[in-house]
Amino acid sequence: MKTSKHKLSVIIPAAGAGKRMEREIPKILIPLNGKTILEHTIRGFFNVNVHEMIVPVSKEIHAEVEELCNKLDAPFSIRIVTGGAQRQDSIWNALKVLDKGTTIVAVHDAARPFFDPGIIDKAYSLLEKYDGVIAAVPATYTMKQVKNNTVEHTLSRELLWQINTPQIFHKEVLVSAYEKAYKDGFYGTDDAMLLERMGKRVSVINDIPHNIKITTPADLYSAEWIISKDKGVAMQRIGQGYDVHRLVEGRKLILGGVDIPHEKGLEGHSDADVLVHAIMDAILGAAALGDIGKHFPDTDDRYKNIDSMFLLYGIRKLMEVNGYSIQNIDATLILQTPKVAPYIEEMRKNIAGKLGVKLEQVSVKATTEEGLGFTGREEGAAAMAIAMLNRK
Repeated sequence: MKTSKHKLSVIIPAAGAGKRMEREIPKILIPLNGKTILEHTIRGFFNVNVHEMIVPVSKEIHAEVEELCNKLDAPFSIRIVTGGAQRQDSIWNALKVLDKGTTIVAVHDAARPFFDPGIIDKAYSLLEKYDGVIAAVPATYTMKQVKNNTVEHTLSRELLWQINTPQIFHKEVLVSAYEKAYKDGFYGTDDAMLLERMGKRVSVINDIPHNIKITTPADLYSAEWIISKDKGVAMQRIGQGYDVHRLVEGRKLILGGVDIPHEKGLEGHSDADVLVHAIMDAILGAAALGDIGKHFPDTDDRYKNIDSMFLLYGIRKLMEVNGYSIQNIDATLILQTPKVAPYIEEMRKNIAGKLGVKLEQVSVKATTEEGLGFTGREEGAAAMAIAMLNRK
């Protein structure tokens, strides 16, 4: 372990109920590869020069967490304190009992076990000229300001970052920010926000992509696969996808993200892009992450008539979080009419763009069944796809 001139206290607020996890036990105590989520998070600091760790928890699990921490044989002291009604209250309870010699405070989410411990050392040099340093990743989605379900304007993505933890601060500055927040009756959504309102300077450090916060059952599934990447999982994975949709009047025919002129379109809960759906299932199959229905159920109105290219981008991010990259995709459309050859290249470009791969990594073909079967009778369209993924 490196020595440091700083005396670092780490606060792990863990008093939340985690209701979105839909479990009977608090999410920090859910097992993940043989250890609780909280234990994984605490162990992430074992190679950091930590003076003390303070973990605010609810009264209901105080004894259980204390027993867990006592068994860890951590290279630093861990104190369990009572949490508050909100996250900010829990951190304030911890700040009030900090060791007097503490110079730097790091606040980190209890359900974020995959952070980069090296971010602490990176923060120290930045703290020579900033009041705080926070882990963050640049925004990748288009972001819009919406009021009453109406778009007001599109925000500049170049200026937006997704904020993670750890967040690291000079002790005196953070304590002052909390004192002022309570004096003003102000509650922020993160610690840096309390410094911002005081005019303090906060810098960002580009964070690692798999530093996820485990909040929902889907996040837990992703977490299991992040851990598995170091457990001997094969470096190359192959998956297949197959999808079918009925042709009906009154619907657009969307294939590979292209609106193709035709008197009929494909029926479905989303835009029914059968080609994209087959590719999505192939990717999910290669990563053993279930199927489209698991992640985008047709019982969820959020996905009613949704653009399947948007869903494809979501599959890409899920794949990346789980440590995979695409080697190549080979897909075949099966339909009698219309002829789609003029649109193949546009489909390839759309798919490659959403998946963040080169055009030559995506193959799209089209064929008929010579008048046979439901596609030959022009009752519907089908698609098959194969995806090969690599471990990053």
